Amino acid sequence: MAEPSTNPSMDASIRAAVETFSAIGENDPVKVDDHGKLTPRQIAEASRLSYWIGRLQTQPSPALMLAAHCQHLRRWAYPRRAFSEGRRGYLAWRKDAAAKSAEEAARILTGLGLESSLIEQVVRIVTKQGIKTDHDVQTMEDALCLSFLENDAAAFSQKHAEVEVIRVLRRTWTKMSEAGRQLALELELDGPVRALLTRALDG
Repeated sequence: MAEPSTNPSMDASIRAAVETFSAIGENDPVKVDDHGKLTPRQIAEASRLSYWIGRLQTQPSPALMLAAHCQHLRRWAYPRRAFSEGRRGYLAWRKDAAAKSAEEAARILTGLGLESSLIEQVVRIVTKQGIKTDHDVQTMEDALCLSFLENDAAAFSQKHAEVEVIRVLRRTWTKMSEAGRQLALELELDGPVRALLTRALDG
């Protein structure tokens, strides 16, 4: 992933912010397999998003790089079970969790002295304001979709009916840019997931 092209003091602030977000992430009680190593989920997700952002943009903006590390900030503290079952409850939970992650990230970034315009853009990215119109927000959406396809789609497909998996894959594809879709087609997906994605795109 490219380093931010900002002045040295801003670089130091960004590094301090990433370190702060990572320190929080180390407390994530949920561990996931990240290249054969059990890793706190927030840390693993930040690494995955950073990777895909680097694939999508050769010189990601400072706001986008920061957002990769706070997109799921303290997400474990906002349980899905606090909301109703079904898609409506899921969307309400996701929106609420993103808002809380963005709010905490903004407090941290403000405390570190980062510029308000940069903080506002981080909040826009984390809360997905302007998908399809804001380049950074769309890049994050692409990174999230690519990470889902690569790391979570197989497990998701084992827990849900085919019709539901196809619906989610089709919705995922719709949210992605052309650049994101090209990268998705290059993924070495689990056989059943590849077949379901093909069906989703053919439908």
